[in-house]
Amino acid sequence: MKINKTVIIAPDDLFGKKRDNSGKKPAISGSQTNSSNTFIDTNAITQAKIQFQRKDLEKIVPIQSVYEIQDKFAEGGQGIISKGKDKILQRYVAIKSLKSDFLDNNEVISNFITEAKITAQLDHPSIIPLYSIQSSSIDQGLHISMKLVHGHTLKELNEDTVLLCKQYRKTSIKEITQETLIERLEDFLKVCDAISFAHNKNIIHRDLKPENIMIGEFHEVYVMDWGIAIPYEKREEEEYSKKFGSISGTPGYIAPELVVGGIPTPQSDQYSLGMILFELMTLKQGITGKNIEEIFYKTRDGQLETMEHRFSGCKVSKGLIAIIKKSTALIPEERYSSVEELADDIRHFMLNEEIKARPDNITQKCFRLISKHKNLAATLIMMILLCLSGVAIYALIKQNEAEKRSKIRALKLVDLHSSIENNAHSIDRHFFHIAHLLSRFADNAVIALKEGKTVKEKNYYPTSQFSNETQLPPGTAYSTAYKRNINLFAFNYSLAPNLKLAKTKLQIKKIATLRPELLRYLVNSDPDAMTLEKFSEGARKALTQGFPIRWMSIALSNGLMMTYPGNKGSGKSFDARERPWYKNTKNSKRQKWSKPYIDAFGLGVIISASKSLYDDRGHFHGVASLDMTFDYITNTLMKSKARHNSVIARYLINEKGDIILSSNLVSKQLKKAKTTNSEVQFNPFPFPEIKTYINRNKSGQFETINNGSTTLIGYAPVATLGWYYVEVINIKQYLTKE
Repeated sequence: MKINKTVIIAPDDLFGKKRDNSGKKPAISGSQTNSSNTFIDTNAITQAKIQFQRKDLEKIVPIQSVYEIQDKFAEGGQGIISKGKDKILQRYVAIKSLKSDFLDNNEVISNFITEAKITAQLDHPSIIPLYSIQSSSIDQGLHISMKLVHGHTLKELNEDTVLLCKQYRKTSIKEITQETLIERLEDFLKVCDAISFAHNKNIIHRDLKPENIMIGEFHEVYVMDWGIAIPYEKREEEEYSKKFGSISGTPGYIAPELVVGGIPTPQSDQYSLGMILFELMTLKQGITGKNIEEIFYKTRDGQLETMEHRFSGCKVSKGLIAIIKKSTALIPEERYSSVEELADDIRHFMLNEEIKARPDNITQKCFRLISKHKNLAATLIMMILLCLSGVAIYALIKQNEAEKRSKIRALKLVDLHSSIENNAHSIDRHFFHIAHLLSRFADNAVIALKEGKTVKEKNYYPTSQFSNETQLPPGTAYSTAYKRNINLFAFNYSLAPNLKLAKTKLQIKKIATLRPELLRYLVNSDPDAMTLEKFSEGARKALTQGFPIRWMSIALSNGLMMTYPGNKGSGKSFDARERPWYKNTKNSKRQKWSKPYIDAFGLGVIISASKSLYDDRGHFHGVASLDMTFDYITNTLMKSKARHNSVIARYLINEKGDIILSSNLVSKQLKKAKTTNSEVQFNPFPFPEIKTYINRNKSGQFETINNGSTTLIGYAPVATLGWYYVEVINIKQYLTKE
């Protein structure tokens, strides 16, 4: 059983009187920080600074004079969180409002304002900024305005990783877990930095858990919910325990010394961080039980789950296990002296350096020393070899030279293979990102079709209106990227020959409600442009340069097709249901990637990612599609960053060895595709033995003789698509380059 809710329990209610630990485990008590973590008095947050004063309410400005409160998007026991808009600065904020039922409750009001005062004092990049506190001129309510964060909690990202591992369990689960672990550790370090900052300010969070850590759209990290945070003051234990001695927090993350009546300290926050690190490493919760009592008993006795990965076959690093054991030690004094020291150990681990939780033995120290000074070690070895070769015969010198050339060749081939794997990984990340955008687009399309909402202002026009220069829809502008007039504010729609507008107009109006978010999809498809915040910046780049995703289309089973950005489209006889991307996807519930085909809207060769639109009853509505230009994939994703002259060709092939994409696209193949209105058909892969190699190894390289010259074929998997990235290399030219 997983307990994710914050609780406040008197320890005597759970265990009765404080137990005598003699003869069993050492007594657990609050831990004092040592001299290495001395608080800076000038920055410290004291109880006096955050204490609620009734006169504070008289100074609060009415919220209606500053913000316009909009839609509610979250609700708790005592408050609700809404989206708000600053009337002067025109920015969106999150507004936390105290429910009207508690406006006469002095204790709740005091806690509400105290939380605001604590958060306002914690000015750190990974602690969500609080802007102001306001009252209400209507009902005398209380509101806190803070930064509006778009993103997911760490818990949601962990769950996404679990789902991803289940999906690719038989293919690349090890790569997924290793890659995502590094990303999660980088996020975790930001959390440690924020908590270390709070401790330096004398504040203890007391409710650290994955649900209270938010990861933004641009990988910014925020520690949330400081509602039960308290200042840590070095008072007598009995006096401090009376005030803060209740068990507050989330079962499974509360430190052992707290569940037996100890006082909260920075060490208890460190324990919670250790339990979060446990989940990041193993993808499972550190302590589970049938009920809260069982979880608390396990916490008290230090009975953590076994530190094994949730998925068999994935190894857990011994270094991380040692770090977790030290940070979650039963006795607080055995943990790290500070959260900063915990973060330093994780950084040492990520840099493959010695960590405090698991000191190196002599052998490990030697290996680390050699790995840090590879050039010096290699130089010493070469000097010894040269000295020995001075007394050897001429034949031995020749033999050494041959061995040296062989080693250099082997190192270059290792470097080449590493580069190919990096290119494949880069392609895979991009296609995975596009696949994620497609899923969101398709899901939103199904929701729009099911719900009764329709667009209020017309933002959809027939393709014929874009062809008439005198009747262009408002907002239409010429785009150098698209080489035609497009409209970033509107859809264009086309109807199959037998479909009447009256029968599908309601569907058009429903789909048109998606338009405000679609430019963001285009921007987010380009990793280099994801920092664009203003609509005008994104629109300007879409018109002048374009983004990886060029067209976004929804084709319904009745013959309606709507495309964004709006443009003149195709002719009257156009039927989207006859297009390759629609045919290949309509009978499948999985995403499909098309082979290259000729764009009906005039962008040349494109590649589509498509997904069928099924509602929760399994009813098929149509297909959603995102189109990328072939030039973008070959010139950007498949463009080698080095070895330009030695790379003969680059391919994406499937497991059968069939070519999906090729950097060598000839005009004859294009003409045939235009004539037949079908996918581009590539010639067979020139090295058919590739199929044997990819079935034997997921990545590697082999050499083959072609027309009397030796050619090297390197390949690596693109897991998201189930394809392989292949480079054909002129091995002689590669080995002789500088």
